[in-house]
Amino acid sequence: MLGNPTHCCVLDMVRIDLIRMAAFSIVVLMTSPASAGSLSDDCSGNHSDHDRRIRACTQLIEQPGASNVRLTVAYYNRGRSYRQLGEYDNAIADFDKAIELYPEYARAYNNRGIAYASKGRYTRSIVNFDKAIELKPKRADYYFNRALTYNFLGDKKQAKVDIRISLYLDPSDKSARNLLERLEASGTIPTSQAEGADSDPSYGERKLRWKWKDG
Repeated sequence: MLGNPTHCCVLDMVRIDLIRMAAFSIVVLMTSPASAGSLSDDCSGNHSDHDRRIRACTQLIEQPGASNVRLTVAYYNRGRSYRQLGEYDNAIADFDKAIELYPEYARAYNNRGIAYASKGRYTRSIVNFDKAIELKPKRADYYFNRALTYNFLGDKKQAKVDIRISLYLDPSDKSARNLLERLEASGTIPTSQAEGADSDPSYGERKLRWKWKDG
């Protein structure tokens, strides 16, 4: 027995409308200037375009109703880009916000420590590395960062203590072994060889040898 032809036509028209609606939705999402997904991707740490990351993270931060988790990550990621661009004050401000939202965020303390150290504020940076290590005591890179900073403060003894802990946690770290060898052979490394040492007239024209570890 054949079905009702009118009923079949109505079903076909409904199917066509649904297909058109789905296609329209896809086009809207693809042409949207900043969907939530694309903003999150651009704000993430998975690419090296710092200006793009800063723009995306700023948009996420300014979105009404953003969760604390999303805000924490956005401030942290934007802060990392500011730091890597040498905008240390902006970076510190963003790490401050990330830590305010999530006080147990070891990475934010570590990166804030790097930003302070890059400005030559070594004592302030030690406080941040102390907190990062308190929260994540098995992170070899945090001990490396504190060792390098103690070095620039002229505290060779404490620098060697920290770098040995760093090597104990990660024996394969060549930069840590190089730092220990340098400390044992010839004393401390001058601050002119530090990341962010823009008072050095050759800064920006040479490859810096001693950098703090991001993470």
